[in-house]
Amino acid sequence: DNNKKHPAGLKEEVQANLEKLEKLTGKKLGDPDDPLLVSIRSGAAMSMPGMMDTV
Repeated sequence: DNNKKHPAGLKEEVQANLEKLEKLTGKKLGDPDDPLLVSIRSGAAMSMPGMMDTV
């Protein structure tokens, strides 16, 4: 269960890729007028019942 910690570097990786998306789309996450919309999709190799309920 990884002691309920995120893998090292995850936050930085997410931030870097979010910035790429913002640059490519011309939109910004949290912009009240024209927000960047993203969705989360489960892509686990093994089924993990209940996992997406926590995202």
